[in-house]
Amino acid sequence: PTERHIFVSLNPVQPPRRDSVIAEISYEHPVFDSGAIAAQRRVGEIQGRDRLWFAGAYLGYGFHEDGLRSAVEVAASLGVSAPWAGPQAAPKPHPGPVSPMIPGMARP
Repeated sequence: PTERHIFVSLNPVQPPRRDSVIAEISYEHPVFDSGAIAAQRRVGEIQGRDRLWFAGAYLGYGFHEDGLRSAVEVAASLGVSAPWAGPQAAPKPHPGPVSPMIPGMARP
């Protein structure tokens, strides 16, 4: 706990007052080249083979949400629903590439 309220903001609509800024940190996300995108497209060929599963932000655009999404897909392939999905969310086996967000990777 702190006596001061601290608020973290990413890309605020209106910048905070300069005198209220404690720190500024710049973040970068990866930019995938054609080789990385080709590898993303092929991950479905090895996903689950020898009980080895792949999940991570690198299977999407590199954002935290991509890592979570890929982990939820792996869990579903193992028969586990996300806790927020509720009992009605029936897991489906992993049909192919992990990232439907990459062009050309739409699932059948």
